[in-house]
Amino acid sequence: MKKCVIFVSVLAATVLPVLAWDMLVWGNRDSNMNLASSWDDADGNVSSVAPSSNTVLFFSTNAVVQPVLTASMTVKGLHFGASTNDTSANVVGVHPADGEGGYNYSGYRITGESGAILTLDGDSGNKGWTRDVHMATKGTNSIAVPVAFTDNRAHCVYSSGGRLIFEKTVSTHATSAFTAGSQAYGRIVFAAPNPDFAPKRVDISGEVAMADPRAFEAVPKFYSGCWGWGNKVNGFPSEKACHLINETDTPAVITAEAIELSDHDCFSIDGGPFPMSNTVFRASMRDGKSIGGGTANIVVKEVVCTSLNSERTFTKHGSGTLVNLGGFCTNSVATNILQVSAGTYVAMTPDGLSRRRNVLWGDTSTFNSIGARIGVNFDYAPEHSSDNDGDLRFNHWNRPEGFAAVGGVRHVNLYNGALLRRGLTHPVLAGNWRQFANTMGFGAEGADGTVVLDNDIDLNISTGNSGQNETSVSVWNGDAFVDARFAGCVTNAPDSNPTHLWVRLSKKEAGVLALDGPCYVTCDGRVYGGGLLVNDTIACKYVVYDGAWIGGTGRTLDLEIQSGGGLRPGEQGGELEVSGAVSFADGAKIIADVGTDIHGCANFTGTDVSLSAAGDITVELQPVGSIDSGARVKILDWSAASPSTVTAFELSRYSVSFDTNVFLRARLSVKDSAMYLSYSAAKPRALRIFLK
Repeated sequence: MKKCVIFVSVLAATVLPVLAWDMLVWGNRDSNMNLASSWDDADGNVSSVAPSSNTVLFFSTNAVVQPVLTASMTVKGLHFGASTNDTSANVVGVHPADGEGGYNYSGYRITGESGAILTLDGDSGNKGWTRDVHMATKGTNSIAVPVAFTDNRAHCVYSSGGRLIFEKTVSTHATSAFTAGSQAYGRIVFAAPNPDFAPKRVDISGEVAMADPRAFEAVPKFYSGCWGWGNKVNGFPSEKACHLINETDTPAVITAEAIELSDHDCFSIDGGPFPMSNTVFRASMRDGKSIGGGTANIVVKEVVCTSLNSERTFTKHGSGTLVNLGGFCTNSVATNILQVSAGTYVAMTPDGLSRRRNVLWGDTSTFNSIGARIGVNFDYAPEHSSDNDGDLRFNHWNRPEGFAAVGGVRHVNLYNGALLRRGLTHPVLAGNWRQFANTMGFGAEGADGTVVLDNDIDLNISTGNSGQNETSVSVWNGDAFVDARFAGCVTNAPDSNPTHLWVRLSKKEAGVLALDGPCYVTCDGRVYGGGLLVNDTIACKYVVYDGAWIGGTGRTLDLEIQSGGGLRPGEQGGELEVSGAVSFADGAKIIADVGTDIHGCANFTGTDVSLSAAGDITVELQPVGSIDSGARVKILDWSAASPSTVTAFELSRYSVSFDTNVFLRARLSVKDSAMYLSYSAAKPRALRIFLK
């Protein structure tokens, strides 16, 4: 019989006295792991039968074959790469590396024939050794045969530098504990649906990912908690953070009753969506911080505090959204604090916010800062007295933070309608402070409602400031057409000099902000992204940049539409009055909302109106609701103006853009100082059946 080449000179001397197991070392000649073949164990014994259950199968560092399991095999442990590990170490010592950074190493891949299964029968009972599958390379190792953990002892899979992939099903005993962990750039990947993988709990220590959304469908509980300590593993930086990752775009199938977070602060749920409406976040508050949410959009049943001794903080980090269907630490005798440092925390009931204090504390990183937002499925009107329940605090320095609405129109009325004033030294909205920094934020990706801020806003900093500054309102794009509304009055001029150009209001990000109240803002504003709706009166010139637009049903002053920017009169229908100079740059747009009995129109008025265009302009049709068979609507009207120059409405400058699936044709015409748009709807193609 053919024998495997053995590489045991180092391993036998270092590992065997500790582990006291038989050890099979896979060499670099044979391409099959056939149980009928001869195996050499560490004592030089040759056997032609299956290895004993005490066997640990090692793949030596310099093996180059891709092994094939030709029949089912039972082993105690499976190690990729030679190991000098002992019972106390977490990191192995031998890491083959060929490419830059050591991550181009091809690794090993075990394949199988004739339905072969690789069975691991638990730990050794020897000095706590429980790592059944251990990866010691920085490349990618994969097991392309089903793996069965068959007893109720503790099992572990571990990668200390690269990917360890389970390509086929994994099964385990229902009463066993299971740990999946990694260090440095290591990641454990479960790449198949695993209906029989149902240990009593899975402990996450490092990065654990699913490449199939049903990889953890039967796991009843997850437990995780990692210190955020910096470390190096064989020269590679390692943040020993805990991550549960959905590598697919399909919602993960998680039926676990709980995800229990320890008292440490580096747990993240990342990647694709995690709809876990029956899963409770159990946050141990013993050490002060428990973290929920990473880049993923997560839905959980509720957040439960597992320590009831004193007030602690639960922090939401990461750019994703954490939706809490139930209460926040309502089981705790201490009134714990909810802090949103990045991304969006959505409370679906009032109990989903802290009874003590809710804090928006923006991401302070210099680059790629992430806004912090609270989403509400109810009207939110926090009361406040010193250290009272329901306290709301904004601690943000130049970070876009605020509110998002879920499930419809949601009003936010802060501290009984208090005036919100911008401040330089105290950018805190809490208690007796009514000041915010130079950035406000509203809306969130995925939010399906409109948040209405009922408070009045004073953009002025102080009467002694002689410079012109900018206050930014960042609105993120959700499913509703309008993501945020300012219902109150907005002003920016100090009482001592009401005509002074003090602080301008600029709109940023891709969402839509509506200014529904009167706006006493007398300086140049900016629209950098998304849409700004002026639904009352604003005595201000606005410059609209590429990718942004301005509209509304109120009255505005001068408009400067840059290339790529747009004028979108009305609010999906209605008229906008423009009482000043209007200029269109080459490449500017007019966005025309049209539908059955719906159209938007801009009316230019005033005695000194300058209408000019420096180049070509595109009229872009946007359907609103149903489209009738055809219509002729007015989109621009300058008949009430006394223009000094009118060059913007020469038809030779215009082209029309529309979706041919919605509109059959469209054309422009000018008559009596107005521009009209005529269009007809596209008709569905008739179904033609050819009979032979």
